Amino acid sequence: MNKQEKIDEYNAFFRKKPEKWASDERNKLALDTIDTYLDGRQPLHVLDIGCGNGHTIQYLHPHWSLTIFYGLDLSDVGIEIAQKRGLNRATFVTGFLGEMEFPVRFDVIVLLGVAEHFENPLEELKKVKQLLIPGGIVYIEVPNCIAYPESRHEEGFRRITVGNHQFEWHLYRKSWETILKNAGFRIEASIKGPRQQ
Repeated sequence: MNKQEKIDEYNAFFRKKPEKWASDERNKLALDTIDTYLDGRQPLHVLDIGCGNGHTIQYLHPHWSLTIFYGLDLSDVGIEIAQKRGLNRATFVTGFLGEMEFPVRFDVIVLLGVAEHFENPLEELKKVKQLLIPGGIVYIEVPNCIAYPESRHEEGFRRITVGNHQFEWHLYRKSWETILKNAGFRIEASIKGPRQQ
């Protein structure tokens, strides 16, 4: 699938359902987990990669009143929806991670249901690491696609057989942990999140 096909696919998702993938349960888990490692301080700059319609930044915005937020997504329809949320201190941009330059490095980077869609997760996560300040926090949520009853129970990059039928990496936890470590991250916690399927 080329870049334009990816953009078109995600634009179609957001045209059909503007609040696609918005989940306060997932956002709360992200906030609570990140706050644990912030030790009471507020991050200066936060980047939400794959921000879609901006639901996560909208959720985090009132909790971190001093934070400047950036949202990145490949869907211009998703970004239009995010921009309409009217969040001061938030900038939303359309593009692909490897093609973007930001004016700052980030205290916190959030990837909710995004890393599994990277065709080359190791290389993309190395780019994420470069955007992080020393000692910064990356919160990554990836689904356990292999656990879906409908899934083939083997690793690989393929369309999921349920939901939106997106291309995703189906990897075991150990494989994800290896990729993260090879990208330069130290894993502080590996937690189980809400079941979405």
